[in-house]
Amino acid sequence: MDAAFWDGGEALRTLLPDGVAWISRPEELTHRRWALLTLTERGCAYLEEARVACGCEVLLLPQEWSGLALTQVRSERVVSYGLSPRDSLTLSSMGEQAVLCVQRTLLRPDGGSVEVQELPLPALDLTPGELLAVFGTRLLLE
Repeated sequence: MDAAFWDGGEALRTLLPDGVAWISRPEELTHRRWALLTLTERGCAYLEEARVACGCEVLLLPQEWSGLALTQVRSERVVSYGLSPRDSLTLSSMGEQAVLCVQRTLLRPDGGSVEVQELPLPALDLTPGELLAVFGTRLLLE
């Protein structure tokens, strides 16, 4: 499956499923239409600054950056993540163990779906946004 992840750093790379393209330059996004494109906050900022357009079937990005879906990324579906109850993916707990909450049924690029659920996450030294981007990508590709 053509999936890409753009963060702008290297810390998350090892946590992604095999086969997910690690994007390091904006022009790499324009080479094909991605089945899944995940953007972190840093990736969104770099994309906005680069002013390139790209396309995907499913776009996973922080809710506060959803305007990119209207201006620079042509996508069939947008899945937002963040700490708001409006987000499709959020954290229902951030204490000792973070819990990923899928707020509504999500369609995967392969035609399958991710049902509403809560999933405990491993203890990692990541920000809430990084946790949601990485594990959201994994959920949408399983």
